[in-house]
Amino acid sequence: MFSLKKELKDIERKEEFLSYEDSIFDDFRNNEGVRFGIINVCTGKNGFINQEYVDKRIFPDYILDGTQSTIFETPNVKFKPSTTKLRTVKYIYLVAYYVKGTVINTKNGEEQPALDYSQPVSIIKSVTKKEYAHIKITETGVLIEKIKGQDAIAQEEKLMKLISRRNMSIYENYIRIETTMIFSF
Repeated sequence: MFSLKKELKDIERKEEFLSYEDSIFDDFRNNEGVRFGIINVCTGKNGFINQEYVDKRIFPDYILDGTQSTIFETPNVKFKPSTTKLRTVKYIYLVAYYVKGTVINTKNGEEQPALDYSQPVSIIKSVTKKEYAHIKITETGVLIEKIKGQDAIAQEEKLMKLISRRNMSIYENYIRIETTMIFSF
């Protein structure tokens, strides 16, 4: 049996493109200064709105460019809808947000965009992490690379085993018939 990394690297992935002209972005199309991003890291204290998400189990050596990540202090953010409770252990959030100025990242000393706390961070869509290998915000839309869910992989493996067993059974029956025919003459 393969390790998880090997299994995930070998599974089928499908690319999709979500254009900013799609209806999911209708509420934000005419908003000057709106940006789109991905929240995949957020604690009770702080978080990041990134321009890219990569599943490290599938791409363990991929290096993300964090220079355009927007740092925020979670208690100061007004999420929309207001009942939003981020659960970034399991989910990724596509968001619309605004920046105001810059802030120095205390971990690496780099200047990065700062969140405009006077504007809400709107959750456009939430998806489970295990379904996506890669999401990238581009100038014209969102590039998405989906993976099959683990349930689909397990079902496919069961089907392959069943087919193998049936083929073996058919082969064994064929050999018995051949053997019987040879020795019966």
